[in-house]
Amino acid sequence: MLLLVWHLLLLGRLTISADEPSVATPTPPAPIMLDITDRDPPSAEEWKSLHLEINRGLLGDGGLGDFSSKYIRVNGTRYWTTNATEGTLASYGKKITDNPQHYDRMGHIKGVEYSVDGNSWKGKYVVNSDALLKLTGNRFREYAGVSADVASAGAKQIEITFLVVDVPKEQIIRQLNADSEALEYFGGLLARLQQHRNSRLKKVLEKEPPTPQVVVGNVIVLSGEFSKSWDLAANGAIRNVVTATGVKLEINGRMNETITCVSPVVRCYRMYSVDFKIDDQGRPISVEVLDPQGRKKIVPQVFDLTPEI
Repeated sequence: MLLLVWHLLLLGRLTISADEPSVATPTPPAPIMLDITDRDPPSAEEWKSLHLEINRGLLGDGGLGDFSSKYIRVNGTRYWTTNATEGTLASYGKKITDNPQHYDRMGHIKGVEYSVDGNSWKGKYVVNSDALLKLTGNRFREYAGVSADVASAGAKQIEITFLVVDVPKEQIIRQLNADSEALEYFGGLLARLQQHRNSRLKKVLEKEPPTPQVVVGNVIVLSGEFSKSWDLAANGAIRNVVTATGVKLEINGRMNETITCVSPVVRCYRMYSVDFKIDDQGRPISVEVLDPQGRKKIVPQVFDLTPEI
C-alpha cells in the first residue's frame, strides 16, 4: 500500500512538472562598441540592428574592446591591462614577476606635464550600457549621465572617447632625475637586485627581485561631455595631474578658463624598464641630491627607458 501511494504521488508530481511552461535561459546582453571617429552616430534603426546581431561581443580581437586579454593593441602599440588601475600615467614603481606579471605603483613623478595634442591619439565611440559597465564599473553614472538600468532599458547610445597618451620619455627621464624620492626608491630596488645577482644560491632558493619600472603611456576613457568641451578648447593644451584612481586633465579654453575632467578610468598602460647610468665597471653611478626637506641623499641616475612590450 505504501509503495502504491508513493507511486501515485510521484506520478502526480511528474505530471504537474510536465505541464509547467519551460523557462528559457535569457541570452546575456552583448557589449557593443562602434567607432564613430570618422562617421556619424548610428541611426535608431542601425543601433537596433547592432543589438540583434550575434557576433557583436567585445572579446578576443586584441583591440580596444578586448576585456579578456592581458594587453590590447592600439595603433600598433601594446598596452598592459593586468592590474590596470595601478598603471597611472607618469608613475613609478616595480614589475611583479608573479603570474600574471604586472606593475605595482609606488608613487608619481613630480612635475610631469604635457600637451595632449602632440602626444596622443583620440578615437570616439558609441557604446551600449553593457560595454560601458565593463569599462567604468561603479562609475557608470558619471560617464553615462543616467543609471545603468535606465540606459539598458532604453538601449541608450552613450558616446565616449578613448584617449591614448604617450608622454615623451625624454621628459620622464629629466623629471625622474630631479625627483629624489623616486630615485631613492629605485636605489633600494637596485641594491636588492645586486645582492641577488651576487648570490651563489640565487637560482635555487629565490627568484629575482622586482625591477624598477615607470608608466609612460595610458589608454584613458573620457566621457562624451568632456570630449565635447575639449573640442571647443582653443589649443587643446592639457595639464596632467595624477590622482589616486586615475588622471585629472585640465584644459585651457578660449577665454583662459580651465575645463577639468577628474579621474577618467585608466583602461591600460605602457610599462618601461629603467636603465641607469653606469661606470666603466658596469656599476650604477650615484650622485648626491637634496630631498624636499633639504636632506642629502645618494641616489642613482636614470639613463634611458626601454619599453617592456
